[in-house]
Amino acid sequence: MLPLRELSVYEAFLEAKTKYPDNLALTYGDETWTYDELDKEVLTYALKLLALGVRTGYHVGVDCANNPRFVFTVLALSKLGAVAVLVNTRLHSDEKERVLKLTDVSFEINDETDLDSVALASGVEFKKVNPFDDGYILFSSGTTSIPRAIVGNHFARANMGLIQGNDLRVTQSDRVCVTMPLFHCFSFSVNLMSALFYGACLCLPKSMHTGDVVDTIKKYNCSILSGVPSFFHTLISRHDFDNDPLSSLRTGFIGGSGYSSTLFQYIEMKLNMTLLSSLGQTEATAAITTSSLDDSLEVRMNTVGHFIDNVEHKILSNGEICIKGFNVMNLYYKNPLETSKTIDDDGWLHTGDAGHMDGDNLVFTGRIKEVIIRGGENISPREIESVLYDDNRIMQSKALGVPDIHYGEEVALCIIKNEGVDLSEDEIRSRLSKHIADFKVPKYILFMEDFPKTSSGKVMTKELKEQVIKILGLSEEDKI
Repeated sequence: MLPLRELSVYEAFLEAKTKYPDNLALTYGDETWTYDELDKEVLTYALKLLALGVRTGYHVGVDCANNPRFVFTVLALSKLGAVAVLVNTRLHSDEKERVLKLTDVSFEINDETDLDSVALASGVEFKKVNPFDDGYILFSSGTTSIPRAIVGNHFARANMGLIQGNDLRVTQSDRVCVTMPLFHCFSFSVNLMSALFYGACLCLPKSMHTGDVVDTIKKYNCSILSGVPSFFHTLISRHDFDNDPLSSLRTGFIGGSGYSSTLFQYIEMKLNMTLLSSLGQTEATAAITTSSLDDSLEVRMNTVGHFIDNVEHKILSNGEICIKGFNVMNLYYKNPLETSKTIDDDGWLHTGDAGHMDGDNLVFTGRIKEVIIRGGENISPREIESVLYDDNRIMQSKALGVPDIHYGEEVALCIIKNEGVDLSEDEIRSRLSKHIADFKVPKYILFMEDFPKTSSGKVMTKELKEQVIKILGLSEEDKI
């Protein structure tokens, strides 16, 4: 078990910088920085932020794309002991204004902020940051009208990076290619921190399009590639993929949404890398579980692995996964009621996720609130959706429960087809019937143009359900 360490994020980076000052630390297109050069940039940013008025404990919005400014800023804020509020760059300006106001942001740094004209503060003596002070605010996926602001400390963030880097067995020889927004907890920990805490190189493509990612992997011989299932699927579906394999890849995490065991196996085969499954959420700093590089393919593709080091767990009678440990968030900012609903009096984080154990590993079955209860039978939407994950005619599917006067709820399946394909309800039912029990096969199948989504791309299940109920002419009063 990897022991926990009392470090801030900057201190963990500084340890790697001290060991590997001349190692390549960061790339962005053709631009590169060694660890020593990166630390000098961080110092410059820290002095500029001080000159702007930023002080220990201040809330500073970081609204930067995946570029060097994001990296410089978050490390500088950790050096200062200020709180980095990681803003989703995809938000509308009105949404950004709301989240910045919600979190009492005093200063905002974005890609347009003019820092060149800011003089460096002088006569500064940097004080040691208390690792247990608030250090980061990230936001929930935002399936409610306003995303919840999740507060965590430096200690949790630093140790999460150390643990996830250890799970990937990152060394100073590795190069980590980024495919996800760094403001997201998954990417922030498994990419930025895992790389910069172990002396590896963080490689930022110019964009997250697969073409730029492929170019970055080839240019810098990247060995670690983590991403969401849809990214991996798009990558291996490129028309030129088979003619130009990415031979430098070694491993990486897959997570963020569901996938079938068939797709997992196909990705691993096509990329010739050891793919690691995981389960996480922002309230848990990032990871809850992880599979191991030593696990069999069967374990890695059919479970989300074991619970991470230094974390207790239990599964309630309704299947809900609860955890306790260093990675549990401090609170929802200015939301004590939701905080008390999520973290109980004994310190257990109620994740809202459901699952069951298979030996030492966790099988994830879906979100508790999304479970469909049909005639007393609990049906996991994810189980239905997973049968269709590797159907190239389907862009996205979402199963949900709708009111039924006899069963209480019936299953409705919403599908977005890929452009120009033929697909019928009978074909879908036929395929599902071969893999799941008859009572799980949807009564209703709806082909749709799009789903209502949050700014980070997650389906807004409540809004979609309301649309479906209206389309089908049902009412919540139809429930028994």
